[in-house]
Formats: sequence, structure tokens, C-alpha cells
Amino acid sequence: MFFRLAWHCARHAYILLSPIGVEIFPFFRPAVNMQVVPWAQIVAADINDGQLTLHFSAEKTSGIHLSLSPIPKDRRELLAKAIRGRLPASS
Repeated sequence: MFFRLAWHCARHAYILLSPIGVEIFPFFRPAVNMQVVPWAQIVAADINDGQLTLHFSAEKTSGIHLSLSPIPKDRRELLAKAIRGRLPASS
């Protein structure tokens, strides 16, 4: 029963988009390791092969890689569309 609950939570509260930015909740110790990446810090975003990359520089030399495997495949395109909608048109 607890495994099913953990699986459900891992699939539904991993990446949240808020007016502040992208909130990332890791599976282990989320209260301590939660990250908030402000929208102003994100220059571009790439989504491919089940991985989301948020770039912090125009040269794409710094950023963060996030696995999209906890998110169902049919929902990944919705996430991509939402993130691209918040970024400047050049990305």
C-alpha cells in the first residue's frame, strides 16, 4: 500500500510551474532539497528523450537537467508547451 502511495506522489508532485518559476521536488528529502528556479533565470528550455534541460545562459553552458520519467508520456508535451509559453520567443 505504501509503495503505491509513494509511486502516486512521485508521479504527481515532481515539477510544478508557478508564477515565481519552476519548483522541483526531489523524491528523497523534498523539504530540504526542494529547488525553485525563477523564470528570470531561465533563458531557454529543451525537452527531448525524456529529459528537460533548463538553460541559464544564452550559450547553453549552464543549467539544470531534469528527468521526465516520473511524468506520464502523454503529459510531457503539455509541460513543454507550458514552459515554452513562459520563455521569450527566441528559445
